[in-house]
Amino acid sequence: MGNSLNSMVFHPPKPTYSREDPHLHMLPTKCGHSIAAFYVRHRRSRFTILYSHGNAEDIGNVFHALMDRVANWDADLFIYDYSGYGVSEGKPSERNLYMDVEAAYDYLTQVLGVNPHSIVAYGRSIGSGPAVHIALHRPVLALILQSPVASVYRVRFHRLPFSIPGDIFRNIDKVQNLKVPTLILHGTEDETVPLAASQQMALKISEVYCRWIKGASHNDMDGKYVMYVEQALHEFFARITQQHPDALIKRGVWISREKHSTIYRNAAQAITT
Repeated sequence: MGNSLNSMVFHPPKPTYSREDPHLHMLPTKCGHSIAAFYVRHRRSRFTILYSHGNAEDIGNVFHALMDRVANWDADLFIYDYSGYGVSEGKPSERNLYMDVEAAYDYLTQVLGVNPHSIVAYGRSIGSGPAVHIALHRPVLALILQSPVASVYRVRFHRLPFSIPGDIFRNIDKVQNLKVPTLILHGTEDETVPLAASQQMALKISEVYCRWIKGASHNDMDGKYVMYVEQALHEFFARITQQHPDALIKRGVWISREKHSTIYRNAAQAITT
């Protein structure tokens, strides 16, 4: 069952980069194989983004898409490939992805000397699984979840009232244990992972900021709707770095000035606007 589920869940594309890339890092994992990573530093960086990408992509195409945006965040970027993705060795599985993100975190902190409390874990889509995992098992500054899955089975069966044995990436059963500020970004027209997944998880997180982006689907938040994603990120980054965001604070609700969507601190009020 495990192998058949893995073959249905994981879709590594043909690698978009090679081992000869001069900027490539190869990291050892507890599985005994190596995974690939890119690390970019910014001279005015305030924190480091540990990025877990979505399915059917690798760090080659994601890295180039994020480069300009990361410069605007004043952040360093560490992005790694899962086992079996890109030029990473091994095969993808839930267990291996958890060990992959641990390897990335340990390389950042132990080899590159990055302060653990300056790391922001960022997971998109299936990458929300390893991002939640590392936020629960290692010190981080904050967590960002973009179009996250509640669990893999719930992607298909949206209204499951409880978890089913054999399900993987059961974020919905874990997020109540998060102790760090968490931003959730989700499109209202997501055809792959329903918005309800994020709404349900938001209600379980003690310190959560949500932005439901009107009209956005699963794969266009970093394209057509990127300006709204960027605004949400800038406000969240300002908040976690104790700066003064261009937002209104009123009765525990963080309301963005942008009318297109709203960020809420109170999970019960995490509704589309």
